[in-house]
Amino acid sequence: MTLPKPVMAFLERHTTLTLATSTPHGTPAAAPLFFAVLPDGTLVFLSEEHTQHVQNLLRYPHVAVAIYQDGQSWETLWGVQARGEAFHLPADRQSAARDAYTRKFPFLQAVTQPGKVARALRGPLSRAHWFGIHLTWIRLIDNRRGFGWKAEWRRTPQGWEQIR
Repeated sequence: MTLPKPVMAFLERHTTLTLATSTPHGTPAAAPLFFAVLPDGTLVFLSEEHTQHVQNLLRYPHVAVAIYQDGQSWETLWGVQARGEAFHLPADRQSAARDAYTRKFPFLQAVTQPGKVARALRGPLSRAHWFGIHLTWIRLIDNRRGFGWKAEWRRTPQGWEQIR
């Protein structure tokens, strides 16, 4: 189920999300991650399983994300807030994730080439696993349209429904 067009346009222009998870004790935790979007609207990222955010999402898959560009003024604030469920990406979807990720981050192609960049990336990438986020609610904020401008959507069985 593709994302609403204004949300997809925003996500295509940005590279980093802040993933919010909960520890087993209910303490919030946040981690910045590179991400890409699959055609069905799933956000995908790479991470090592021992990290706190992965351990958290494997126990409590309900997550929140924030995506925005640093250094904006209040007049130009443009960003996305979203909630969803995180999961270990199944093997049959990892090829699509790798393709989307490499298109967004072409420097990853250097892993297959000799050199310093490949040596720096090979180890961490060999230990990383694919994860996805199935979004269930999205808020797009765009102060360029007026202070406090927002649009919101929720996922329904029929598709995305705009609720604001």
